[in-house]
Amino acid sequence: MAAATGEVLERAILEDPDDLAGHAAYADWLTEQGDPRGEFIHVQLALEDPSRSADERKALKKREAELLDKHGAQWRGDWAAQIERSGPSGRGQMEFARTDPDRFFVRGILASVALDQVNSACATAFVRSQQTRLVRELRIGGWLYEEDNTQEEEPARSIMASWPYFANLRVFQLGWTSDENYGDFCHFQCHLRADNTAEWIERMPRLEELYLFADSVPTGRIFQLATLEHLRIMQIYHCWEYPLELLAANRAFANLSHLLIHPKADGAWGEEPAPYLHFDAIRALLHSPHLPKLTHLRLRLTDMGDPGCEEIVHSRILKRLKVLDLRHGRISDEGAKVLASSPDLRNLQHLDVSRNQLTDAGIRLLQAAVASLEASFQHSANEIEEGTYLYNGDYE
Repeated sequence: MAAATGEVLERAILEDPDDLAGHAAYADWLTEQGDPRGEFIHVQLALEDPSRSADERKALKKREAELLDKHGAQWRGDWAAQIERSGPSGRGQMEFARTDPDRFFVRGILASVALDQVNSACATAFVRSQQTRLVRELRIGGWLYEEDNTQEEEPARSIMASWPYFANLRVFQLGWTSDENYGDFCHFQCHLRADNTAEWIERMPRLEELYLFADSVPTGRIFQLATLEHLRIMQIYHCWEYPLELLAANRAFANLSHLLIHPKADGAWGEEPAPYLHFDAIRALLHSPHLPKLTHLRLRLTDMGDPGCEEIVHSRILKRLKVLDLRHGRISDEGAKVLASSPDLRNLQHLDVSRNQLTDAGIRLLQAAVASLEASFQHSANEIEEGTYLYNGDYE
């Protein structure tokens, strides 16, 4: 009976992670069972209370540290000791994973986990760990190559696929990304394989945020999944294929507010420069009736140019967009004129047309029409024809 009560309380937290009363009820039950996690949850809940005095907060922080020092390793599980710490530095979530594993706890629950380069030992321990059953945010930097394994190049990836709690995830990230503000140096690399991610994501019916920074994501399958009804943010970088027409036709994306795409570099490989993000697919996206909540749109490394600007205005998508990012493109002053002439452009909070083909005249038109504009590092006409814009931002 006690176990059943615990499962009911845990399910309630999974269904509504923002319900403080649900966390408090779970904490009370744990305390009744003699489990110190109950006190830990109450302490972290109290630290969220803005009415607490400085002295109270100091005492709570001290108690929090004491509980973590005594019980933290047990509450995290054996996998935490297996985190690989040999990866490169300075990439956001990875540094978080390496330096502060106790931040995995949210309101006393092991809820947010970020792993650097996952080896087979870490993956095995993570999959077997009962402590991971309430994790709702999982970020993985990549898979550690293990030379002594003769059967499979990336055993950790296959092992991780058997984790039984994918259904509890609300946030999933695979791969670390580089800084978006890369200035005049705009090359970063990605060799991370992710060809099985569609199978993983299909097991995440609660998913709200999806971040994929890998070069083999099966975007076509993901864009057709009917299980992503709660998805709000989707960011997919470094891929070869973006069949946006499939996404545009999928009713499951009705809650999508952020669509952020940055493909691989030049898609021609020695032939005429060509992008991986095509105008016909973009047109389908702009006119989709299934994206009523889309407010943040990032479409980079495209050749849609000035006709694309006309299509953006014609689609009326500017009526609901707050941020539009068209970095790395072929937009000239004619496209800037088309955008600036639309009264709907004033709805934007920010417009990014960096690394296109604008002159000072076109930039001034846009500056007068939007609250915030980024238009740095413009290309010449020759650079556009040579496809220089398609080599920016993602390099193999």
